[in-house]
Amino acid sequence: MNVFILQAHFFARLFGFDNKLSIDHHTVHVYQNGQSSSVAWRDIQQPVEFKLGWFGYQIVIKTQGQSHVLRGMSVTGISTIQEVALSHWVTHHRQGLETAFTVIAKMVQGRFVRDSHVEQIQKIIDEQVHRWLPWAKSHRLDSDTTSLIDKLVTYTQLDNAAITAIRERYIRYQTGRYSAIFNAIESTPLTPKQAHACIVDNDANLILAGAGTGKTSVLIARVAYLLQSQQANSSELLLLAYGKQAATEMDQRLSRALAHRQVNSRTFHSLALAIVAEVEGKQPTLSKYADNSEALIHQLKQRFIRILSEDESYQASLVKYFNLTLPVKGRQQVQESAIQFIKRLTEQGQVLEFAVIICKLVPLYKSLVNPEQIAERIEPQLQPALAVVLSLLEPLRDDYQQLLTQEQAIDFDDMISLATHYVHSGQFKSPWRFIMVDEFQDISASRALLVKALVNQHPNANLFVVGDDWQAIYRFNGADLRLTTQFEHYFGQASHHQLTTTFRFNNKISQVAEPFILANPHQLKKQLNSATQVKQASVTVLTPDNALITSESALLHCLETMSQRGDTRIFILARNHFMLPDLPFRNTLQRRFIKLDIQFMTMHASKGKTADSVIIMGLNAGRHGFPSTQKNYWLADAFLAPENEFAFAEERRLFYVALTRAKHHVYLIAPYAQKSPFLLEILENTSELNQITINQDIAI
Repeated sequence: MNVFILQAHFFARLFGFDNKLSIDHHTVHVYQNGQSSSVAWRDIQQPVEFKLGWFGYQIVIKTQGQSHVLRGMSVTGISTIQEVALSHWVTHHRQGLETAFTVIAKMVQGRFVRDSHVEQIQKIIDEQVHRWLPWAKSHRLDSDTTSLIDKLVTYTQLDNAAITAIRERYIRYQTGRYSAIFNAIESTPLTPKQAHACIVDNDANLILAGAGTGKTSVLIARVAYLLQSQQANSSELLLLAYGKQAATEMDQRLSRALAHRQVNSRTFHSLALAIVAEVEGKQPTLSKYADNSEALIHQLKQRFIRILSEDESYQASLVKYFNLTLPVKGRQQVQESAIQFIKRLTEQGQVLEFAVIICKLVPLYKSLVNPEQIAERIEPQLQPALAVVLSLLEPLRDDYQQLLTQEQAIDFDDMISLATHYVHSGQFKSPWRFIMVDEFQDISASRALLVKALVNQHPNANLFVVGDDWQAIYRFNGADLRLTTQFEHYFGQASHHQLTTTFRFNNKISQVAEPFILANPHQLKKQLNSATQVKQASVTVLTPDNALITSESALLHCLETMSQRGDTRIFILARNHFMLPDLPFRNTLQRRFIKLDIQFMTMHASKGKTADSVIIMGLNAGRHGFPSTQKNYWLADAFLAPENEFAFAEERRLFYVALTRAKHHVYLIAPYAQKSPFLLEILENTSELNQITINQDIAI
């Protein structure tokens, strides 16, 4: 083994710099001030530095967290030892550079390059750049090492555009390789955008799927693709649906598509139930109030009345609330006691009305993820009243919890939070690497925390969610639209993809519905393209000629037209049940139009469904119209997820949902007077309409 030695020159030793450097193929030996140490070449971060100064050469050897500095070194033999030192360092570190490229290749070849991979690659490249650049570009190295350095320089240019190009190449390759799946999974082949959505595999993925764009088809095809490409086995897949009906439909379609492979979808409640049962070793008992909100409200109302009759401080709090919120003339009079004031308001029905409101708030209050945010959601002048409300809520919340304890049961919110706790604490070990969520726009904060906890358990987990912010209509059930519109804020960097070809409604319906929903600037921008193109307007507004002509006449006119045209399935929709025809008239319509499948439902109930044609009723203005001008009780807003400031934003989305249920035609039945602002907006801004005036009653 060749050993090369360099010592401090004569004058340096006179001044006490008794330094010596000895190197061989494996080790650098440093002798300094009577002490010696040895450093392996692999531990030296950069090539040994040789710097000529006034007092001879200075040699610097850098390791992790430490540097050896030898001053006053002799010039004699310096060129030889410098050349040998560089050769040994390159020999020992070139393998590390080759290994780094091998690791990177595994991340970018034959797979979708995730954002987490990009971060790892950048970390690896930065480490190698620190070792090799820029000095290696100015030294004459062997050809193999030079090629590696050139490759390293290329990797330093790996920007977002390059990553996107790599991803697109992978998606094109996988689309061709697994075209049999994408062409046969449904009755018609998937579109290129649908296939793209199935393959995209970032750490988190948001698929914005417009109405009728085949989101369920994409979820099923993605499951088939992951299994066929052997990226996952069935036990690693978790599909989450919003409700039982959606989960059942998903299971049926999965069963048909996957044949012998068993993959089930779950609701959030069934998932939470399974997690709690596994950790606790038994099935938790679900409260009788979980599916019966009316019974719970009744029970809590009785508790409210009892507490109010027995607790003077509770009476005082209620009086304070009314004094803060009622108009001056309705507040407590000077001569009235608290009991007299409450009795007067009880006789006016205001105490009972408040009791119903506050009892409805109890489950919301109990389930809040961040109760401290309540005050941020209301105007400053209402915050003193809110503080009083919270003091009134707390004993009712405690009573509700006592009811659950007496039952030895939990409610749905308890189940979700308990399951999240068990995942966070590690008591439940998630087997799922691929988590897919349908109807993501309807997710609540508590459900999102459960999803995030499951994702965080696996370093290579993949979150794939499908939703449409244009169809978010369940804020009153706790849905938080921000989880979709600000997806990356909650789930980290993500790939966004849009499904924009709708197979449900034609282009003329789209030309009415799309500008209407995008009048709200807070909705995410996308442009739907209809697979069905027609030339005739497909939205018709029917208006009575005078106040004596009823909406039933317009309804009959619509059904006569549909019957002659050959439609089969008809939805008659309204914002609320009371806006729909009464039961006797419905039965009469069913007998008259026996060839039509006529279904009456609210707009909320129509979500996810499709008809040949849709008739929309109840398009009046006013307090009980659509949208209702009766302002939501400010307390409810404080306990629900914030809505954007655009007026009637969720009501607008609800009308959009109603407009997009029809394949062929939408009929809007207008009142003679006091037309809905939504209807007036469409009449003013849309030329793609038919307008018909009903000038006589049609006999039934």
